[in-house]
Amino acid sequence: MATQAEETRTIKVLVENEEGLPLIGARVEIFVDREPFGELSTGGESSIEIDTRLTVELRASAGRFVTSASVEPNATFQRLIIPTRMGIELAAIPTARCPDGKAGQPCVTCDVRGRRIRICA
Repeated sequence: MATQAEETRTIKVLVENEEGLPLIGARVEIFVDREPFGELSTGGESSIEIDTRLTVELRASAGRFVTSASVEPNATFQRLIIPTRMGIELAAIPTARCPDGKAGQPCVTCDVRGRRIRICA
C-alpha cells in the first residue's frame, strides 16, 4: 500500500460516551491539512492507516454532540469522548467512506490528492 517515500502507521480510534462506553454509530470525520480525507460510522474500535508524517484531525459526532482531536505524527491511538450518556447513535452497519463517495464495509482505501488512506469502521 505505501509508496517508497511513504511509511504508514495505523491509528486506532475509539469513540466513547462520557461514561467510558463505546458509542456505536457515531460519525467520525477525518481531515488532513483541513481537507476531508474520509469518514466512518463506528462499530466500536476503528482504525485509520495513513502516512506516518501527517497530522490527522478527527471530528466525532453523535446527534447534536461533537468532539474533536488532533492526532500528532507517529501517534497510534486516539480516544474521542462525546459528552453524552447515549450508548448507540443509530443502528447502522459500520461503514467507511472516501471523500469521492467510495465506501466499504468495514474498510475502504481512499486516494486523496496523491495520498493514500485506509479507513476501517
